[in-house]
Amino acid sequence: MEKYIVEVPLSERDFFLELLKRLPKIKFQTVEINNVSTEKQQIIDNLTEALTQVKLHKEGKIQLQDAHDFLAELKTELKL
Repeated sequence: MEKYIVEVPLSERDFFLELLKRLPKIKFQTVEINNVSTEKQQIIDNLTEALTQVKLHKEGKIQLQDAHDFLAELKTELKL
């Protein structure tokens, strides 16, 4: 049996893991090589998504949630 190291963007992680689970005779193990790098990539991914949403909002393609609604939702989720 051979072993491979594959780098997968965080945005594609769930899809890739699901794909691996569906392959017969394939065993896999996730290993975090550099936790700091993973955290930085997550921040970059989140900022990229946020900026995309702002761009779409400016183009009139989506409606963003206002701060009052966001805080109410956050309060509900945190059960405060």
